[in-house]
Amino acid sequence: VVTGADVSLRRVRATAATGNNAPCIWLNGAVRPYLEQVEAADGPRFGINIQAATGAVVEGGRVTDPGSRGISVSSVDTIELRGVEVIRAGAVLLNAAGLYFSGCESVVVTSSAISGAVVPTTVLDSSGGAVEFVNSTLATISNTFLSTAQPAVEVVTDNTAALDLTLDHVTITGSTVQPAVLDSSGRATITVTNSVLAFNPGGDLASSLASLSHSFNLRHQNGAGSVALGADELDADPLFADLAGGDVHLLSQYGRFDPASGWVADAETSPAIDLADPGAPYSSEPDPNGGRANAGAFGNTAQASMSSSGTITDAAMPDLVRPDSSLPDTLQPDAARPDASAPDTTSQPDGSQNDASQNDAAQLDVLQLDAAQT
Repeated sequence: VVTGADVSLRRVRATAATGNNAPCIWLNGAVRPYLEQVEAADGPRFGINIQAATGAVVEGGRVTDPGSRGISVSSVDTIELRGVEVIRAGAVLLNAAGLYFSGCESVVVTSSAISGAVVPTTVLDSSGGAVEFVNSTLATISNTFLSTAQPAVEVVTDNTAALDLTLDHVTITGSTVQPAVLDSSGRATITVTNSVLAFNPGGDLASSLASLSHSFNLRHQNGAGSVALGADELDADPLFADLAGGDVHLLSQYGRFDPASGWVADAETSPAIDLADPGAPYSSEPDPNGGRANAGAFGNTAQASMSSSGTITDAAMPDLVRPDSSLPDTLQPDAARPDASAPDTTSQPDGSQNDASQNDAAQLDVLQLDAAQT
């Protein structure tokens, strides 16, 4: 148990806490507690428990196979979770949400770049739920990936507060038992935008939601009990890189970030690219970005999949490093082409020679990837 003011825990690993209801890490009454890259594994109940705290921040880190809640937050005025992962593969007990918030005034769940890479907050759970709210008033979940058997986001029945909840740039998959977004209290106001909700057999946005606004989302293969598709929403396969492996980067012929290999080129391009609200910020996406953010967990981040159009203005634009055999040579990364760095001195039909400047101009044309080239 940790108490006190300005408490910081960095790179701490706690495992197998013992005793009834004992969490691996427990902060009680702390003021401005800050947890960075902490790990909690195999706790019999909670992974991390934060109670009666003020201004709490959890940056990075992972909770693995908690017996019940992954991170439990109660009676906290403001809490921010950035790039936290809760991964559970086994059976769970009751009250088993990956992230649980009770009596919180302001909740922010988003991604982190503290490690130099974009890490969305992620909850993967084969049997439990992802995020649960009780008696909380304001919450924003953004740049987050939720894949759980139970509802991904639920406002529970005994929530007496009128929660104002926004889901922005979220990817939700896998809900099988009930709809992915559920308000059992009937009091919440929920906004879902710039997101991807796909492959949820139990439904995505529950038709029972009393106050729901949804726009600029891709929604695909979700079960009965979902609200109808909006005029600015799309039903199409999002073309994830590897959903079974937990990689929900969007396929792109023009550049996709692969956590193992860096930037790669694909044979297909996801329809979720450039799908977000035209007024939504997009400047954090690498060029070419189409002047519009992508939908889903990596939208408006440095790992957003690239678009077919846009002006290349950033000298640090990622290099594509792996060829795709299905693409024509003109769309392959330069590094994948034979002798890409060597000047081409072959003769042209008119007898002239290619030179380096001509190659540079041709490569710039390829990078600009005008739609006419495809």
